[in-house]
Amino acid sequence: MFNSFWWGGGTNNGGIKWLAWDRMTLPKEYGGLGFRNLQLFNMAMVAKQ
Repeated sequence: MFNSFWWGGGTNNGGIKWLAWDRMTLPKEYGGLGFRNLQLFNMAMVAKQ
């Protein structure tokens, strides 16, 4: 589910481009997305469905 959220595309868009998992957890100051815990974020996204 997590992969399809970040990298899945719909009919009108190409989706978000690929980004390495380790880079997603980097702080924003270093070019990452700033996620502290991807597993907890994934569970939160699943719970919101």
